[in-house]
Amino acid sequence: MFVLSVSLLAGGVGVAGAVVTDSYDTTRQVMCSATGAAVDVSYTNAYGNTTSRENVSLRGRPIGGGHTCISVDSRSGEYGDSLGTLISDESGGYVYCAIYVNGVKVSESEDDSSYYSMASCM
Repeated sequence: MFVLSVSLLAGGVGVAGAVVTDSYDTTRQVMCSATGAAVDVSYTNAYGNTTSRENVSLRGRPIGGGHTCISVDSRSGEYGDSLGTLISDESGGYVYCAIYVNGVKVSESEDDSSYYSMASCM
């Protein structure tokens, strides 16, 4: 399922359900997991670049409750863009994502399943 979701994110502009930005919007993509958990992350930022990492621990800001978050900030180009975020944990446990455009949360997802967990923001 993760491989399918990554290929959907890699499509960039025109991805069904992706967050669409207007020209020069500021964006923030937030990804959280249980502190120390090995997760897979994939995100397409407002520049249309897709980054994917497998089996990584988030090294970011601890937010309490045993969760750690990272964020990716960017600004859309002249014609706007599409962006999406995916985080999953094959062992299960807490995962979360959110997308903000111009400071307003436009997408949010979380999962805390015990076997396989996935949060997808598009």
